[in-house]
Amino acid sequence: MSMAAVTAQEHVISGPVVSTSQQNKAASIVSPGDAEKVRMQLAERGMRDIRNLRREDDIYRADASWYGETIDIHVDATTGEVKQPTRLSSKQVEVLLSDAGWHQIGQAERAGDTFSIEAQRNGQGFNLKIDAQTGRIIEALERGSR
Repeated sequence: MSMAAVTAQEHVISGPVVSTSQQNKAASIVSPGDAEKVRMQLAERGMRDIRNLRREDDIYRADASWYGETIDIHVDATTGEVKQPTRLSSKQVEVLLSDAGWHQIGQAERAGDTFSIEAQRNGQGFNLKIDAQTGRIIEALERGSR
């Protein structure tokens, strides 16, 4: 019952080599090859409708939809690490679970880098722990079992 999620560390992208004059530009359009790498990485994290992708110094920026919310994205151009957003919101966790076939989803409560939430699947109730950064289910205990 785990959901697929990809971390930034698994898909590292690198920025293009640019001249000093190019580095002085505050923002520039990303070349098609770099743009595709960034788009693929973001899509693998569940981000959709990625638009306005551009490079500003050492950060790629874009806007996207991510599990029901419009977000501003920052990706480190050197390492490929997603700097913003760093974790899902409780509403996004609820949308993610619904999209994955869970029902009667309770309200997600975050503690550090995990969410706790109750949900049902195939008529059985579960207490779930969700990784706040990736959206992966890290624990699924049937309600009533200990």
